[in-house]
Amino acid sequence: MGNYSSKQTNRIIIYYQTLVDLSSLLEAVKTAPSNKPILTHITLASIHFGFNQDNTPYIHLNDNCPNSDKFTNVYNQLREFKKLGIKINLLIGGAGGAFERLFSNYDEFYKLLKDTMNIMEFVDGFNLDIEEEVSIDNMSIFIKDLHKDYPNKDIIFAPLGSSIASNEHGMGGFAYKDLMKSIPDIKIEYYNTQCYYEYSLEIFEEMINNGYNEEEIVLGMLVGQDFNIILEEIEKIIKKYPNLGGVAVWEYWNAPKDWCKQVSSKLFL
Repeated sequence: MGNYSSKQTNRIIIYYQTLVDLSSLLEAVKTAPSNKPILTHITLASIHFGFNQDNTPYIHLNDNCPNSDKFTNVYNQLREFKKLGIKINLLIGGAGGAFERLFSNYDEFYKLLKDTMNIMEFVDGFNLDIEEEVSIDNMSIFIKDLHKDYPNKDIIFAPLGSSIASNEHGMGGFAYKDLMKSIPDIKIEYYNTQCYYEYSLEIFEEMINNGYNEEEIVLGMLVGQDFNIILEEIEKIIKKYPNLGGVAVWEYWNAPKDWCKQVSSKLFL
């Protein structure tokens, strides 16, 4: 497989939290034709912050310190994917929370995140999944710090699809357009939208009609949704909007069989 250009759209993204062995996927990526990739991004999930019993702050990847030996094989495999041109992103937040604690002791937790990035030198970007109420001012500070300290790494948002299709307040308690106004000079690489309750051409067009570009919208599915219907919708979308920003699945370990190859067959006809 030739290196996949990050400037192209039609991204194929897997969320990777249940850290199963990826050897078979790695081999499949190696043999996929460069004009019909089966994978472009892996989002490693997820970073959380908290306090130990003695009230000292910690950072965890899932339930363990990021420098734990149990991640050795995970990190090595991700480095192999990166050599093939696959972009590796790090999810911060999600259903387990993260941001309330981050902002409760920002300087200490941000330092722990920077220490973690020294371990995860392979990370290409930050996927910020805000599923708890936060202030725009705090998020703006965090995003600006990430951009300043890691200017070559992507910033990605993971809102509900409905939060991009309209300007309603999402799980973070704010409208994304208001957040964007607070960081006018920072580019958001794409919106990895959670279309877990409506995955369709219609909601995609609602996002476009609300001012977003087709190439920056990634449609994310949840395992358990009707995959055949989703494939049909992807086919409808790509025929009308060939620069669709891509598709994603939460999460890889229990995704439909050959999920990567099946969505690729719809994106790269």
